[in-house]
Amino acid sequence: MATLYQYKFRDDVHLNDVENTLVLATAAVESLHGPARMSMDLRYWTEPNQGAVIVDGGTRAGQDLAAIFTGLLRHVLPKRRFSVQRITNPRDGRRG
Repeated sequence: MATLYQYKFRDDVHLNDVENTLVLATAAVESLHGPARMSMDLRYWTEPNQGAVIVDGGTRAGQDLAAIFTGLLRHVLPKRRFSVQRITNPRDGRRG
């Protein structure tokens, strides 16, 4: 079973801003783990129709991405504009 972090955003949040923040967070994770580890261990995807981002926290790089992304979002977005939930996914089929 995979540990996933599901981020949901209010309708008034521009997903372009969210994606830019995610790019910044991945750059920080790459600085910590290097490009090879990033390509092997980092998995995340966006679900624009649901206003969501999913981060696979099954690896150390994924856990670091979730932590950094959460921290950046807290600085970039006003309070209560997003939520993050740790979920356990019984099937590991959705990867990006």
